[in-house]
Amino acid sequence: MTINILGSEWTIQSQTEEENSKLADADGYCDYTARTITIKKKYADELLNLSDMDAYKQKVLRHEIVHAFLFESGLTDIARDETVVEWIAVQLSRLNAAMAQAGCV
Repeated sequence: MTINILGSEWTIQSQTEEENSKLADADGYCDYTARTITIKKKYADELLNLSDMDAYKQKVLRHEIVHAFLFESGLTDIARDETVVEWIAVQLSRLNAAMAQAGCV
């Protein structure tokens, strides 16, 4: 699948750890040099106990898309700050709802 991020085409792919060793320590990652977002296909046993794996995969994808937006904006340092990226990814829908409520979107 491809998505448009600030005018650039980014590819979203799903791979296993066997296919991509970068996923050994991550559930997903963003490669701004290749404009790809890679999400893990298979998860560790402890994550398999989650009741909604689809929701977890969406959470990981939102997080990686935020990285991509920050990289495309030239905000490389912020794009590498996992705390900021996770905050944006988690709060994005609430930010949008507040802006819509205020009539500024």
